[in-house]
Amino acid sequence: MYYELYIDIFLIVNIIIDYIVLSVLKKVLNLEGGKIRRIAAAVMGSALLCLYLVTDLRFLKPAYFFIYIITGVIMIFISFKIVSVYGFIKVIISFYIISFCLNGIFNQLIYGIDYFWQILMW
Repeated sequence: MYYELYIDIFLIVNIIIDYIVLSVLKKVLNLEGGKIRRIAAAVMGSALLCLYLVTDLRFLKPAYFFIYIITGVIMIFISFKIVSVYGFIKVIISFYIISFCLNGIFNQLIYGIDYFWQILMW
């Protein structure tokens, strides 16, 4: 199977989604951190993801899960001022829960609406 990936579109969409996740996290946990820091973290996270996709590092495939976690940790360090270890763990867990929930919402909006219209028109 062959896929064409437009890296510029992928990068922009990923920056927007990362920024939304970080903004929701800031709002939910009432964290300190400015808009510029969230944008910088979203750009860094998207750039790392694009780097992982573009490079063919087969020896890193088993470590992708850990790379994903490390990328999230770096994004949180860039975005927010966290003073305690407990607060950091709380933010990390909340970050992945919010990412998971927003992924479900976005997938439902993209694919669920199309399925809904197919049922209506049937």
